Amino acid sequence: MKQRILMLLLGCLSVTGAIAQNSGITKQINDIKRDGKYFYAESTMETEEEAREAATLMLANYINDYINDKNLPPESKVTEHSLTKVQCIKGKRGTNMRVFVYVNKADYVPFESAADDTPFESKVEPIAAPEPVESVAAPEAAPTVTSESVVVTEPTAAPVTSSEASMALPVEWQQEALNEMLQKPNLQGVIGVLNRMKVDYKVKRFGTYNECKNVAECFWVILEDDTDKSLVTILGPGTNDRVNFRTRQYDSLDNYFGKGKSAVWFEFSK
Repeated sequence: MKQRILMLLLGCLSVTGAIAQNSGITKQINDIKRDGKYFYAESTMETEEEAREAATLMLANYINDYINDKNLPPESKVTEHSLTKVQCIKGKRGTNMRVFVYVNKADYVPFESAADDTPFESKVEPIAAPEPVESVAAPEAAPTVTSESVVVTEPTAAPVTSSEASMALPVEWQQEALNEMLQKPNLQGVIGVLNRMKVDYKVKRFGTYNECKNVAECFWVILEDDTDKSLVTILGPGTNDRVNFRTRQYDSLDNYFGKGKSAVWFEFSK
């Protein structure tokens, strides 16, 4: 009986210690966010390695978006691999790992005024891109007319046509991977899929816009201009016309770059 009570007490102390530790981590992170002198990002994934990779990728995007927004020298842009001064805070969040990464703004934008200590917001601003190419919008669906009265109905989801089916990737597992990514709400969810496929050697590499060596050959994850980097769509490889895998229509990167959107590229393994 005494042994059982002792075990219960030890368990309670362990839980109390974990709560205190998480509370301390949260306070430390909040202090960094309020300081205004840091760029930061965080991610929660199954493993520490996955969470760190996702957070660092988002951090690189945030820094580059900040540089674009402030019209700072473009040569100061970074990639996830050039962030050599990243500091990290990690802790458990349920059964997953939470990783918070941050860097001193002065280390990456030293030409900014030291007096500018406005807290950095983790948001996405437009990415600099080539001049947009004019594109022709698809005609809108005509209203439905009945013989008794004129009734305008909202467009409804149409069955997949043969032309839309032909836009699917010829490799089945690749198309299934795209379908899984399209079900994710934001960048963090997509990176979770990419990380897993990279471990399985199904994805060769992925990264920020700055690090892409061949824009035409890559798939592009298009992201919304919000703090969560909400997923808009995924575009396939191409020069001018690319398949939009959400709408199953032809689309272009020029319809998104420089228009309040951000993006991450990836390549499937052959």
